[in-house]
Amino acid sequence: MATAKTKDKKAITESVPFYKRHWIPLIIFAFAFLLYSNTIGNDYNLDDELVTRNHKITSKGISAIPEIFTAPYYSDDMGYSYDYRPIVHLSFAIEHQFFGESPHVSHFFNTLLFALLCVLLYRLLKALLPIPDIITTTAVLLFAAHPIHTEVVASIKNRDELLMFLFSALSLWVLVKYFDTNPVAALLFSIISFIVALLSKSTAIPFAFLIPVTYIFFRSLPFTKYLLYTCLVSLSAAYFMNNTSLVFKLMIFLLLFVGNVLVYAVLAAIRSSYTFQSIKERLQNTATAKTAFSNNSETYSISFALPKGSVVLWVTLMYITIAIGIYGLFFNLVWLPRLAILACVLFIALSKSRTNIWLIVPLAVFSALFIQKFDASGNQSSSILYLSLVPFYFLLDKKSRWVALILIVLYIINQRIISSSLFFISSAVFLVLLLEEKKRKKALLIGGVVLGLIYGSVLAYNLINGQYRPQMITYWLCTIGAIIWYYQNRSQLRLFQILSSIAIVILVIETFMPLSYSNSKFSAFNLERSFKYNNIYNNTRNTVNLQNVTVPGPVSVSVDRPLNYIETPVPLSAPLKERVLLALDVFLRYAKLLIVPHPLLYYYGYKTIEPVTGINATVVISLLLHISIILAAIYYIKRKPVISWCILFYLAFIITLSNIFISIPGVIGERYLLVPSLAFCILLAYLIIEAAKYLSQQNNRALTTTAKWIVVPILIVYGLATIYRNSLWKDDITLFAHDIKYAPQSAQAHNLLAIHLMQRSFSISDVAAQTDMRKQALGHFQETNRIAPTMFNAAYDIGRAYTTLNMPDSAIIAYKYASTLDSNFYNIQLSIAELYYAQAKYEEAIPYLEYCIRKIPNYYPSYERLSYILFLQKKYRESVAVNKLAIVNIPNTPEPYINIVRTFIGENKIDSARYYALEGYKIAPQNPMAQQMAYELGIITKN
Repeated sequence: MATAKTKDKKAITESVPFYKRHWIPLIIFAFAFLLYSNTIGNDYNLDDELVTRNHKITSKGISAIPEIFTAPYYSDDMGYSYDYRPIVHLSFAIEHQFFGESPHVSHFFNTLLFALLCVLLYRLLKALLPIPDIITTTAVLLFAAHPIHTEVVASIKNRDELLMFLFSALSLWVLVKYFDTNPVAALLFSIISFIVALLSKSTAIPFAFLIPVTYIFFRSLPFTKYLLYTCLVSLSAAYFMNNTSLVFKLMIFLLLFVGNVLVYAVLAAIRSSYTFQSIKERLQNTATAKTAFSNNSETYSISFALPKGSVVLWVTLMYITIAIGIYGLFFNLVWLPRLAILACVLFIALSKSRTNIWLIVPLAVFSALFIQKFDASGNQSSSILYLSLVPFYFLLDKKSRWVALILIVLYIINQRIISSSLFFISSAVFLVLLLEEKKRKKALLIGGVVLGLIYGSVLAYNLINGQYRPQMITYWLCTIGAIIWYYQNRSQLRLFQILSSIAIVILVIETFMPLSYSNSKFSAFNLERSFKYNNIYNNTRNTVNLQNVTVPGPVSVSVDRPLNYIETPVPLSAPLKERVLLALDVFLRYAKLLIVPHPLLYYYGYKTIEPVTGINATVVISLLLHISIILAAIYYIKRKPVISWCILFYLAFIITLSNIFISIPGVIGERYLLVPSLAFCILLAYLIIEAAKYLSQQNNRALTTTAKWIVVPILIVYGLATIYRNSLWKDDITLFAHDIKYAPQSAQAHNLLAIHLMQRSFSISDVAAQTDMRKQALGHFQETNRIAPTMFNAAYDIGRAYTTLNMPDSAIIAYKYASTLDSNFYNIQLSIAELYYAQAKYEEAIPYLEYCIRKIPNYYPSYERLSYILFLQKKYRESVAVNKLAIVNIPNTPEPYINIVRTFIGENKIDSARYYALEGYKIAPQNPMAQQMAYELGIITKN
């Protein structure tokens, strides 16, 4: 009967026209697309050449797909590369295959992706949040209109952010929409979608925390399923981290895993006295939704599958302690994680939880991470890991405890413990815990026998192979084996039994036949973090040849590009206090941009943002603001969970933009607010509807009208600001020239504008206009130098600008200043030599030419200039010697021979001239000058 009703309902729904069933998503799509439609006519801008515009890979079309998945996002011929975003390159390769290289096509697809993202967010929020449609629709319309997104949509390069958010949202939507009906398919598709988001941009990593946490905020989920999904997304995020360090990947996994479980435990502790009310049923129709929304006393809560009793307290304490230990790992405080592990073992023992083995997993992972980071030799670290394995004995059933004992013994053997006070402490803890059993004498006997076996095995093993290094695989097998054996005793699954047997067999083999493997480097590329000096007028970026590269798994490249002072004035190596103070400044700036999105800038950096040296008004206001919203999240978690979730969602992303853990180019980037702005728009919509409720005096009919009068003006203001901002992204000069008025102290903003002005000047045929544009570029280079006097590029480019303006004396002064900033950059010396040579100041040019010959022995013009100067000074022997040096350093080049011939002819040494003319002709018989010399000296005859 239920099936028949479902079919009848579906038939009735399908009889309604499509546009009536989906009129709100259609309006949202049209609204978002029209707002950004004026970007379609824009040209390329800023960093678009990173993904298109004669790109070495994407310009090949779909034939480049194999190369795309083995190439870093950016690389050049100096060995510098970073990040891995194959999905972005794939999208542009497909686009190029069918539409060629066109900025207008690229802008169209960016606009389309943003409109689709807005529709998906509407579907997601509607399925997820227990709020009326009026709030959901308002929130998405505000999101679509917010001017902060202009950089993401109007910049072709920022398609990576759009794809990242689109697939992350899709991952959560699939989980919310289909998990109840088809959990396996939903789980699989959700993980795949999340991986695609990671392959679009690694900024999707916070979603590994937010997707499972978001689900349990508004849905009921047993802990085992929650743990499984959390583990999968955390592993995905860590695996696809663009970092060569296994330790860093493990740390990311641990942070995400522990964070998710901690949130689950905290939510369970706070809301355990409430039962989940089926709000979704109350929101089936508009009338019910309005009634539910107007009921301020209604509470939303969740049913958790956590164990009852004091275990929640101990779990919370344990994860807080692990968080403190992670801090110690980050800042190399070896004593802090050691104390954290000891404390966690104590918490687990006190909780007396014998049926929840998942409590020990984060502790075991943390212990392994600690060993990998500190004390690779094994002694004390092994003892700590032993401590983390001890509780397995007490979490398992009595019949299965022998498995835990075997795992512990095998691991201790592997770790080659000889002597350690901490080992004796761990042994004592083991014995004390054993004595809790009823049969204490038997327990004591078992403990003594176990310890005796451990010491005896260690001694025997050391005699056989004293040089054995601990292997990380051993630990993982111990942990996985113990967990699998625990669960197989409850479910009697054959798969678990097979896996358990394999794990123990491999562990035994690993113990007595050590595997040889190294995890020191997981990079597929030989990377060199070095700054390059670009040809700023051509502004070309070449990629390395990757044809012979094979990549097992994700491409491992540098996570971050190397940043200089003007990009991030507070590096990661700065004291924590400085980074925290800067983070508070950054947080307040981001909050301000969300509330009042003006002025918007294409670049911030130094000195628009300067290091914060102490407590000031900005720091205090930011601190108070963020403490207030955290307290609000705690206060509303039972009353209005949507508000708490929005705050959590916002903070989870904004913390990654703090510059504490990862340096952000320019310190602030408007594109990074694409995701957290959603939380802001939901809260803003919530406040608007609350205000409308108050003004309409709880009259449901008047509520919609009042809300429109509040929302529409905001949308109009936002929309007009967005359309205007889009027009400024017409091309780089238009954008940079406009924004520089609002960023007068940004060194890099001036530098970028100057570079693009200089580039543009070479495409102008009008001499007066060309000169004027170069003078403007010179002014911005000089302004960059004023703000950041130690910035080499700007100092060098001032000299180049003077050169193009035919002001050689000023250019030489600028070059000499640049050489004080980097004396090893030989192009400076070459430029000075060329300027002196062009002015016939030969004596001044000689030392610079000699320097260039020493530094660039394969650059022939230096030899030619120097030999010519010596020839004019009638120093013929020295001139010939310079050309002979060129013959040695640059073989198979005819020019040195030709110059020697001319010198000998001037000295009337015809025989010597004939010899070198013949040698030059042999090397390059097709060279016109070599032919002419050979003919004039009678070596050859004309045909």
